[in-house]
Amino acid sequence: MSRKGTYLTDVSMPEAVLQAILGVAPERINDAFSNSTALKRFKDSRTSGLKLYEQYHRDAIRALETGDEDSYRIYAKRRDAVRVGYDLGPAEINPIRKKYFDEHSVDESIKDRVEKWNRKYKLFNYNEGE
Repeated sequence: MSRKGTYLTDVSMPEAVLQAILGVAPERINDAFSNSTALKRFKDSRTSGLKLYEQYHRDAIRALETGDEDSYRIYAKRRDAVRVGYDLGPAEINPIRKKYFDEHSVDESIKDRVEKWNRKYKLFNYNEGE
């Protein structure tokens, strides 16, 4: 058990006594701590990836609404680079995309344009995966 009460691995009585006297831990306990740290960092990384994806998605749609095609393409490519780089799937992305279209009044022509762009480049539609 860790100091916080998390189960790490089985420890025999002789090992426990030796650890208490010498203040050392077996390698498998150190590995368990390393694995838990890696999982936390992975989760934090995905969270930051989702936030970055949401930012680029929002910027891309805003650029499209203002008629700035070049900025839209740049933000859309950045958004999709984040999707690929963080290995984000439809289950994670589609709620973000749907949330934007639910919270903002976007012209239907913009929605159609986004869907057409997504199909052309094999991206996700904002209403997929529900």
